[in-house]
Parts: sequence; structure tokens; C-alpha cells
Amino acid sequence: MGTVSVRFGKSFLHDMEKIMKGNRYATKTEFIREAVRDKMDEIETKAALRRVKKLYGAGAKKYGKITDE
Repeated sequence: MGTVSVRFGKSFLHDMEKIMKGNRYATKTEFIREAVRDKMDEIETKAALRRVKKLYGAGAKKYGKITDE
């Protein structure tokens, strides 16, 4: 596993620690790892939706109006 160093301002760290305590995170590392995983999932979901919209548009051009039925 690699190491990444990150610097945050005092105000940001204070806010992070308040959120961590309210959500029972044991360490900043645990909190940051989950935040990064969530962001990666969000980006992958957006990319998948773009692909679906592209395919939907291609089908509509080829077959005319597409319905949910």
C-alpha cells in the first residue's frame, strides 16, 4: 500500500473531526479512505450514466421514439 500526504487547514480539520465524531469514525485515515471511495463510485456512476444516455440516443436515432414499455 502506498502513502499519500495531505495537508488541510485548521478550520477544515476541525470540521472534519466534528463530522468524524458524529459518525463514529475512529481515525482520519478511515474517514478519508471512505470519502475517496465514495467519490470514485460517484465518478464511475456518472460515467456509466453517460454511456447509457449515449446508447439510448443511438437507439432512438435508429429505431425512432423509444418508450419505457
